[in-house]
Amino acid sequence: MQLPGGRFHTRRFRMSLWAAEAVLGVLGVCVLALAYFAPRGMAEASTVALGLAAGLFNIVAAGFFVAGLGQFREELRKAYILVCAALALFALSQMQLPIAAMTDWWFIVKSGLFGLPFMASVVCLFLGMRRFAGLVDLHTPWASVRIAVAVATLGAVVAAAVPLVAPGATTDSWDISAGLIAWATLFQLFAAVLVVRITHALSDIYSQAMSQLNSGTATLALGGFAFVLIQLFVPETTWFREYGLEAALPTLASMLLVVAGVSFALIGETRTPSRMALHATSLNIITYTAMLAANPNAIDDILDGARTISASMAPGAVPTEQAQRQLANVYLQLERYLISDEELQDFTKESLRRRITQALRLDANNHSTFWPLIQNR
Repeated sequence: MQLPGGRFHTRRFRMSLWAAEAVLGVLGVCVLALAYFAPRGMAEASTVALGLAAGLFNIVAAGFFVAGLGQFREELRKAYILVCAALALFALSQMQLPIAAMTDWWFIVKSGLFGLPFMASVVCLFLGMRRFAGLVDLHTPWASVRIAVAVATLGAVVAAAVPLVAPGATTDSWDISAGLIAWATLFQLFAAVLVVRITHALSDIYSQAMSQLNSGTATLALGGFAFVLIQLFVPETTWFREYGLEAALPTLASMLLVVAGVSFALIGETRTPSRMALHATSLNIITYTAMLAANPNAIDDILDGARTISASMAPGAVPTEQAQRQLANVYLQLERYLISDEELQDFTKESLRRRITQALRLDANNHSTFWPLIQNR
């Protein structure tokens, strides 16, 4: 017999196991790459290893994001598809140096155009987050394409005009590279800030996944700034560059995005707060159901009925029969909202009630709550 909530814990364990296996696999590949390229020097060996790690981690992260698509409504799926495209393109951008090192196709780097996939990736990420912001009715200058393009273009011109040259590249090629990477990094900054703003607009159910996505995007933006500054101002003989560590931050960002991907895939399997699972009350049912709404402001008026009852009850008291009926009506209003008007997740009456029953360990005979009252409604 499966315990209530067991499906969630099984799926969570399975996702965590897949993530751990993927991380170990990527690290194994990187160790092999490090050993293989070590005779060419630690700078090239570590650059190849870190680039491989970043690229492969982004592919893994994209896989987890794709795995979670089915739980969301169509509009959010479109935003997620753009995020997955961004991860795939970022993987390509990070794999360019390893590919060049393994094939001697250094024209990829010397052409100065290796920043193009990075540019494409951050544009996809920005557009995905911009669509996400629109779904939760978030209006901010950070979602403005015109402002982002203007700021990024200005930064690109400034970076390309700096009279320093990347070691081993021609002046023209570095001017192009610096401009492209600076443009992409500033655009990435807009995407990262937009993720923060979206996180603050969403309910707690999304906070963990969005915070992890924010960590990944912020680290990625920081890595872009650091890369340009290091190439411009840090001598090639510095130990930091001799070990190729300028690629460390993008690799860290890629690992954080894997964690975010796992969290997003599990949003539809919300863990129950322990205080609710031990002894669920009618107010716990209302609270848990309200947590499933992405936009707390949209259900604020509905919750006024529950607040009135809660304020009139003594601590530990059981609601009266009349109060139970009123709370049942509040729940039914929340249920109608989640089924018909919820912007992000896709609910049916059956899936929603099943989820609440499993999460709070309810059953139709639980007469201490209003749950039996709604079974035929």
